[in-house]
Amino acid sequence: MTLSIELLPPPEALPLWRAADAAEPTPHFAASPVWNAAWLEAYGETVDASVAVGRDESGRAAAFLLVVRSRNRSAGPVPLRTLHFGTTGDPHADGVFAEYVTPFVSAGVDPAAFWRAVVEETASLPADRTDFDGVAASLLASVADVADVADAERRRSPFHETTHADPDAVLPAVKPSVRKNLKRRLKQYEGLRVEWTSEPAAAARVLDDLIPLHQARWQAAGKPGAFASARFETFVRTLLASGDGRFVAARTSDAAGPVGCHVLLANAGRVCDFTAGFAPPSERPSPGLVSHYLNITEAARRGLAGYEFLVGESRVKTDLATGEETLCWGRLHRPTARTRLTRAARSLVRSVRRAAT
Repeated sequence: MTLSIELLPPPEALPLWRAADAAEPTPHFAASPVWNAAWLEAYGETVDASVAVGRDESGRAAAFLLVVRSRNRSAGPVPLRTLHFGTTGDPHADGVFAEYVTPFVSAGVDPAAFWRAVVEETASLPADRTDFDGVAASLLASVADVADVADAERRRSPFHETTHADPDAVLPAVKPSVRKNLKRRLKQYEGLRVEWTSEPAAAARVLDDLIPLHQARWQAAGKPGAFASARFETFVRTLLASGDGRFVAARTSDAAGPVGCHVLLANAGRVCDFTAGFAPPSERPSPGLVSHYLNITEAARRGLAGYEFLVGESRVKTDLATGEETLCWGRLHRPTARTRLTRAARSLVRSVRRAAT
């Protein structure tokens, strides 16, 4: 399908996006108008955002992708003007760290072809660098013919496959040592249960439990925690207030209260663990392992294809994962004064280091 591309301001594009999604709901959380509108509400003032709209021959708006111009990136001490696609380009200190950035496309539209068309359409926008953040490897490869993307970094996103739709098959799928440890931990709990909800009031209560658990863990490690950012909290609360079934609040608990709380994102048949908080290990045995396990069994019970942990390393992910996806972060450097300056600065630093050795 041949599309014409136009860049529209978000207030003009979002109603079209919502109408397209209502007609053909996307299974990709990052392509949904709910996710993108929530991000714009929380982070819109920190960037210059527009929406690339693809129209078919009849003029119907059939594809959408957020286009962001940002001044929140730098190369060393040199500030950069960067171009981004999807909900990225936000300040690192309180950003969302978007993954699975993908366009919304209606039936019959090739997402890779639309992505290429948007990259070509935005090539003339003033920027020192174009960033491709958290993109599936296949999608990034699709723009190779129109953009020489350098500095591509690949990161693993582990998942537990649940296509068997059998909660009792989760334990046998993990390594024997993990299975033995998990069985022992489960016996130490009384009244374990898991609940998932997209109902706004119930989801807000789960988030109220999640935030102090999340913050306590990270602050004990000397880090601020994601919810130290008012923007990030606004973003998550807006998602859950939508009542959209693609955004789920999950609570695992026992007789004494919450063991773990999660915000889960629906993505092409799987569910992704976006943010979580766990009871202190001094109060509950292996709360992260137990909470993730119960959510995996719930995903299986609901017939979902898998439970994905997203990018990042942890013992729990290694223990429970049965496979992995690859996400990419790539950069396209533009020939501007700033990029020439940063290259010269890097060259100087390398020369100084060589001389020092």
